Amino acid sequence: MMGLILLVAFLATPPPGDGLEVVGASDCPSADAVLARYAELAPATPAAGRSGPAGQARVSLVGELLEVSLRRGAGTLVGQKLVAAPTRCDDRADVAAALLVAWSAGRGPDVSLSVPYPEVSRPPSAPAPDSSVSLSLPAPAPPASSDWRATLALSFSVVAPLQNDPVAPGVTLEGAFGKTWLEGLASAGVSSERTVSLGPGTASWRAARLRLGAAARLVGRDAGWQLKLAAGGGVASVDAHGNGFATAQDAARVSGEVWGGLRLGLPMWGPLRLVAAAHVAGRLEREYLTAENPVSLHELPRIEVEMTVGASVRFPPPGPGGS
Repeated sequence: MMGLILLVAFLATPPPGDGLEVVGASDCPSADAVLARYAELAPATPAAGRSGPAGQARVSLVGELLEVSLRRGAGTLVGQKLVAAPTRCDDRADVAAALLVAWSAGRGPDVSLSVPYPEVSRPPSAPAPDSSVSLSLPAPAPPASSDWRATLALSFSVVAPLQNDPVAPGVTLEGAFGKTWLEGLASAGVSSERTVSLGPGTASWRAARLRLGAAARLVGRDAGWQLKLAAGGGVASVDAHGNGFATAQDAARVSGEVWGGLRLGLPMWGPLRLVAAAHVAGRLEREYLTAENPVSLHELPRIEVEMTVGASVRFPPPGPGGS
């Protein structure tokens, strides 16, 4: 046990802790820190400066507990308290000084401390409480949380080509990982079958897509609506077949594509957000459906506009007031 005794009584203006002796204090908190904080908290009086009547305070650590007591000059116990010891030394000095100020003001031994420094059971030898007062100490600032997050979104889309071809509905599953202002994207989607006339018969095809990209926030707030610009590349697999021809017409093609557009996100409830997007996708190669007897040819659309709407869920879910 390290003892620190501070005696201050030789200046015209009473120094911090005048009339109060602190013993038993360790380096955390030190007697100097307790006396300094006590001098700041104690009300000034004409008779006794800022420290109140003389006495001896004992501040010591018992395991993970902080024990504080105050006795008058004759050895009379004014107050004694065991509380859970805060982590920071300055916070321990605050707790000890707050208790000493209350006891010096004659508020009784049973002084109640508000969270985050809970009291613990009083030892059997401690005096019974005779009064109570609540002292509110500032809570330490919460640690800054990381804004890394992952989201998973399911969206339904309408794919419209920039030529005279049918419009097709589709579905897309997309995952994202990143920060609030920039995130990477990976998605898989498929559109329903489309049919066009081709010579004496018809040709039908459906497309599946795998895409990678990134989205950057343009405007909006973490906890509110957000407008993002997204772009990337991928591959499209087209499965085509013909009907009504003398010979079967089947073909499967894979080609690269690029895409980009705008996204809008709106908060719904907790981790859920409503997402809507407008993208333009362009295939890098021309693709044709062809048939013989007689010869017929149809170029598949190279540029298509996709309108999607769906919902996303965030992992981990945001806290109170989070995005």
